[in-house]
Amino acid sequence: MRRECTLAAVLACALAAPAATQEVTWARDVAPIVYESCVTCHRSGGVGPMSLESYEQARRYARRIRDRVSARMMPPWHVDRTVGIQDYENDVSLTDAEVETIVRWVDAGAPLGEAADLPPAPDLPDGGAWQLWRTISVVPPISSCAPRPTT
Repeated sequence: MRRECTLAAVLACALAAPAATQEVTWARDVAPIVYESCVTCHRSGGVGPMSLESYEQARRYARRIRDRVSARMMPPWHVDRTVGIQDYENDVSLTDAEVETIVRWVDAGAPLGEAADLPPAPDLPDGGAWQLWRTISVVPPISSCAPRPTT
């Protein structure tokens, strides 16, 4: 009986191993994360200090990306993930699985992968991450906020 349990455990681990140890690549695994949560700021002319729009650009900063992402410094999302409301519109924070994917990619030497696996480059609006002004339709003049003189 014990031998059967051991054999079953070994088979279960062997069957599960390929998914857990599958090589993480930029093209298939990391680019979609970066395109979704990073390039709004980290692009040419963006507020981020470097562009991450291409594999070559991201590869250059792979270790720094790993450090900042695993410390949850990037992307900046200063909401306590353990309390309160967690579903926000335009949430760029990374899930634990996404952080682990990036860490595994860097630890594996930041491989590119197959070009056919690359997602299309994101269609980014002009102006970088700061788009709030486009959503404000009416801003009252400052004079309307000033106290009115009494007569």
